[in-house]
Amino acid sequence: MKASAGKTTTDRGVKCSRKNDRIVISGMSGLFPEAGSVQEFANILYDKVNPVTSENNRWLYTPREIGPYSGKTPGLQYFDAQFFKVHERLGEKMDVMSRKLLEQSYQAIYDAGLSPQSLNGKNVAVYIGISVSETEITGFFDNSSKRGFGIMGCSKTMFANRISYWLNVRGPSIAVDLACCSSMSALQLAYLAMKSGECEAAIVGGCHLCTLPESSVHYNRINSIATDGKTRSFDQEANGCVLSDAINVIFLQKASDALRVYADVVHAKNEYISFKQENEFPKSGSYRKPHEIASFLKEFYKEAEFAPQDVDYVEAFGIGRP
Repeated sequence: MKASAGKTTTDRGVKCSRKNDRIVISGMSGLFPEAGSVQEFANILYDKVNPVTSENNRWLYTPREIGPYSGKTPGLQYFDAQFFKVHERLGEKMDVMSRKLLEQSYQAIYDAGLSPQSLNGKNVAVYIGISVSETEITGFFDNSSKRGFGIMGCSKTMFANRISYWLNVRGPSIAVDLACCSSMSALQLAYLAMKSGECEAAIVGGCHLCTLPESSVHYNRINSIATDGKTRSFDQEANGCVLSDAINVIFLQKASDALRVYADVVHAKNEYISFKQENEFPKSGSYRKPHEIASFLKEFYKEAEFAPQDVDYVEAFGIGRP
């Protein structure tokens, strides 16, 4: 199992030995269930609306064991291939997530107060967290293409490389697959690359789309899918979770270069956590040893030079396992 932790802060008084080298989030963008932007999603959360619904399902038949609920992002059918320097036929064969990552990368750069052209030729990295793709079937298994567009459009490597190509940037361009930790690992790699001087800025993204019921069926056999559409993490009434769409991108810069600062990225860390013996933990592997997690967090805060008692808000990954 992997343990992940990331620390951001909006506190200007945060300890930092090299204040001019502070790494900050200067732009962000995303697509979420029933929301076409970060602000729309924020309004949904503030209004306490559950965007996970049983309406407008993408498949005709829903297996009884998973229920009819999922979180669905609007507007997946739209894509301006010419704007992103994509051949029309390639655009038709591209994985939908690859298309939307291009769009959201543009939005994150624009949100940082920059134009894509201003990054041309610069040492800007792209790190994209991506695991299972349910949408690659739309192009990869289509034999009508005579030019191999299915492979070029659906290769996960191209999720990052296509963004680098469009912007003509020179930094590392990597797709990261570490299952549930993919996005956090992408953030860690970007953070370390910027700290070491390997790149001057970074686009960091993560993506998942629910387009096939089979994915929820398999997930339900590993953990649990909540058939009532409600994820109750850390709750005594927890009965599983519901899968949802999400495509989000952030733009990292040095504080001295940024026109806007949402938060400082103080530290990011991932670590492999060993299993207990098979007769000591659930077969799904969801259980983690408490003392190893505690040790990981202590080391994390020590490296970050940040006191745990100064943390105001914690966001955790919870699968609502009963």
